[in-house]
Amino acid sequence: MDLEHERTLARSALEALAHSTTDLEEYVRAVAPLAAERIAPGTSTSITVRRAGEATSVASSDVAAELCDEVEHLAGEGPCLAAMDAGAVLVVPRVETETRWPSWREACTLAGFASSAAVPRRIGHDFDVALNLYAREPDAWDRAALARAEMYTEVLARTLDMFVRAGDAPRLARELRAAIAARATIDQAVGIVMVHEGGGPQDALARLETSALERGVTLRAEAARVVGELSP
Repeated sequence: MDLEHERTLARSALEALAHSTTDLEEYVRAVAPLAAERIAPGTSTSITVRRAGEATSVASSDVAAELCDEVEHLAGEGPCLAAMDAGAVLVVPRVETETRWPSWREACTLAGFASSAAVPRRIGHDFDVALNLYAREPDAWDRAALARAEMYTEVLARTLDMFVRAGDAPRLARELRAAIAARATIDQAVGIVMVHEGGGPQDALARLETSALERGVTLRAEAARVVGELSP
C-alpha cells in the first residue's frame, strides 16, 4: 500500500471519528488506540497537547504509555516536549541508552518500553499536539511506520483546531488546569511516600510508578489514592 493511499485512509478514519462525536475528549480517546493499531504492530500511543506552555496527556492506548507521559510532564523534560520545541520528529531507538531525560527513561524502563518516538504538529500560536509512540522492542519503527504516524498527527492537529474553533477551547483549558492540579497531587504523594518509606524524591516517585503499573491506573490516580489514604 503506497503512502498516499494510507494518508487517505488515515484522513478518512479520523474524519469519520470527528463527525461521529461533538465531544473533544471522546474524539482523542478514540484516536489513540486507532493510531496504535494502524501505525505498526506492538505500538502503544499517547497524545499530548501543549497550550501556553502547559502540557498534558489527553489520551493513550494504554496506562503504561500514559504513565511515561505523566512522568515527562512532571519532570518538564523528555522527547515529546523536545520534539514540540524543535518542531520535528524525535526518535529514541533504544530507551536504555538515552541519557538526556533520566526520569522519563526510568519510567519507560519500568513500563517495559525499549523504544519511543514523538511526532509533533503546531496547531497555532502556543498550541501544539504530539502523537507519542512506545514499543517493547528497540528500534521499532521503519520509515513507513513513522510516515504513518506523521499522517495521523497531521489529521489530528487539523481536527483539534476545528474543535477549538467550534468552541471546545474551554474544555481544553479545563484539562490543562486539571493536569497542573494533578502534578501538585503527585508532588504531595511523593512527600507522603518519603515520610512513610524513607528515601529521596526519585525513590518515592519510582515506588508510585510501580504501584500505578501494578494497579493498572495512571500516575495521577495512584497519587490521589495515596494522598487520600495516607495524608494526615
